[in-house]
Amino acid sequence: MNDRAFRAEIISADDASHLFVVKIDGNEYTVNIADKYDRLVSQLGLKVGSHQKANQIKAPMPGLVLNILVEAGQEVSKGDALLILEAMKMENVIKASGDGKVRSVKVKKGDAVDKGLLLVEME
Repeated sequence: MNDRAFRAEIISADDASHLFVVKIDGNEYTVNIADKYDRLVSQLGLKVGSHQKANQIKAPMPGLVLNILVEAGQEVSKGDALLILEAMKMENVIKASGDGKVRSVKVKKGDAVDKGLLLVEME
């Protein structure tokens, strides 16, 4: 920086959370490295790699419900597709964040939804 060299050393790295501790010229800094995808996911109110079980699946963005792939009482596993939401002319598959059972589906095919609207309740 400004034609000056610095000695940098990575002290620890957590790839899942994108957190790194680096030591630069004897000072330690914690940095969060995020790319465009990570920032977009954060803006949409989602978390990548989250280990929390969500009992309420909410619309991450305004859109149109194209298809519902589950019904009340159905057992689902983490990553299973629950419904398809069209937003900005793109189809977005909304997936289960953990294992569980669908308690209720709060929308129907063709519904227009706003960001944050409850789509599916899990138990």
